[in-house]
Amino acid sequence: MKGYGHIMLATLPFAILGLAETIRRLREPSYRIILTAWLVSPVASAFVAIGITRVLIYVFSTALLTAIGLARVLEWIENSSARLKTIMSDPPPSRVRILSALGILILGGIAAFFAEHTADKAAVSALALLLALQVSGLVGGIARRIKKTDFVKNLKQWKTSQYMAAWTVFLILSSVNVFMLVDTLRNGPTWYKDYGMGGMQYGAFQVFGPLKEYIQEHPNTRILFSPNWANGTDVVARYFLDDPLPVELHSIQGYVENKLPMGDDTLFVMTKEEYEFAITSEKLADIRVEKTILYPDGTPGFYFVRLRYSDIAEKLFADEKALRDVIQESVIKIDGEDVLVHHTYLEANDQALGLQMAFDGDPYTYAKTYEANPFIMEFNFPTPRTIKGFSIIIGSARVSITLTGYAAPGAEPVTYTFEGQGAIEQPQLNFELPEPMTVQILHVEQFDLNTRPPTKNHVWEFTLH
Repeated sequence: MKGYGHIMLATLPFAILGLAETIRRLREPSYRIILTAWLVSPVASAFVAIGITRVLIYVFSTALLTAIGLARVLEWIENSSARLKTIMSDPPPSRVRILSALGILILGGIAAFFAEHTADKAAVSALALLLALQVSGLVGGIARRIKKTDFVKNLKQWKTSQYMAAWTVFLILSSVNVFMLVDTLRNGPTWYKDYGMGGMQYGAFQVFGPLKEYIQEHPNTRILFSPNWANGTDVVARYFLDDPLPVELHSIQGYVENKLPMGDDTLFVMTKEEYEFAITSEKLADIRVEKTILYPDGTPGFYFVRLRYSDIAEKLFADEKALRDVIQESVIKIDGEDVLVHHTYLEANDQALGLQMAFDGDPYTYAKTYEANPFIMEFNFPTPRTIKGFSIIIGSARVSITLTGYAAPGAEPVTYTFEGQGAIEQPQLNFELPEPMTVQILHVEQFDLNTRPPTKNHVWEFTLH
């Protein structure tokens, strides 16, 4: 909730009082448990980024401290004179207690000085002052000095019903909750303006209602619904439209990258970003918007669009295909050496950088062909190297891998073929050559046996031994 913390700032005084009370009664097991939970709460996020799920223990323990502080205040309100008598019975100040109080004030001042936020400085200073007064014994002395004043006489006549205090607290807290609820329902949709995949993933209710009506009005229309605005859009779509889905989940980007069937009866439901991408593509023409779904801030969220391929789309696809069929040439680092590699066209703006992902030692990055199967890599090493085997991370694919080695340019080739099945639990395959071979040129072809081109062929990591 924008502008709201997980702990209301107005309750900070009660939290400070509760913490002081908990420290004062540290010998009691229940208070030790609360203080321990509060002190260890930062451990959950000490080694990773801070997130609310990792620091919820702090919210819970601080809520308990706040409740303890509020209970102390209510006790004062209900019977102030009785509480004053309890304070007057505290032991008087001594040298040790005064020195301890000064130590608490000094430590609190240092902590407040290094605190980043003003609220933190105020909270640390107030806590140090309360603890110092309690430890020093001055509170009891002050209470004994004012016991005969008119203020104390008035306190003796002050008594508040326990029920009245409880109802007052209940009404205040309930009013705050109602205010937050109203604020959320009224202003929540415009607190943040990133409605897409990286933000609130907003729009399920808003888009599926009109989409359902459109399906009923146009039963013969083939509808392609974009999945790029939220996670699990297939699940969300089945919830609103039932199963089997009357729409296909597909992005316009796929129709621009590849020539796919598109008839006159085809309707695209696309995001604002996809629409802007479509109107700038030379492959698309006659773009007609039939309906626009707005976000809460009034900006376009979804477009219902009909379009067709342009007259030059066929030539553009052919030119791109011809370019992708050309074997690429990149220089990458392998074991600290610059190695020239001839390889299949990759789905990457920088071909060398894309190929390097399979040789960076990181099993979570990968090189991916644009549409080719097999994935071809031919290494031209600066100096001959001896190869005894290799390992490859290929996910859960079933692959055939062929290695052809040349001791020198123009030499007789030595070829070995291996097959293996990866798995999610064990995505890495390891192979040993029947006998070591020394090569200066190594030609590798990784073929996914379960798919046919065009397809995306992935290699997460390739290591020679």
